[in-house]
Amino acid sequence: MGRETIMIRFKGGKTEPDYPGKKWLMLAQKLASRVQRGERIIPLSEQHGTNILRKYARLAGVPNWDRLHNHRQRAYFGTFWARKTGRDPWKVQCLMGHKDLRATAAYVEELSLEEKKQLLDES
Repeated sequence: MGRETIMIRFKGGKTEPDYPGKKWLMLAQKLASRVQRGERIIPLSEQHGTNILRKYARLAGVPNWDRLHNHRQRAYFGTFWARKTGRDPWKVQCLMGHKDLRATAAYVEELSLEEKKQLLDES
């Protein structure tokens, strides 16, 4: 017994239904392929990032919001995270994406000499 095929044509001559899940899946696949190729998904200039940061800082009532910029916010975050993790330089290094541990020193420099020795002994 042979098989019979029925083709249904949808609006616009399409042979597959157009449903929201399909569009989201296609978008996710396109974005994933861009990430795998090392491309930016949403390219932003440094100035655009600074403008976004200042906008939300102003709305949140942050004093001196107009003097904020991306690097200062990143430094604040690194210092905050260093305190949160007990000033563990390796955790901060990983979070901040530093290849060299010396780049992380600014965030954990408040450590006493004894604390630094203890961390080095544990590694």
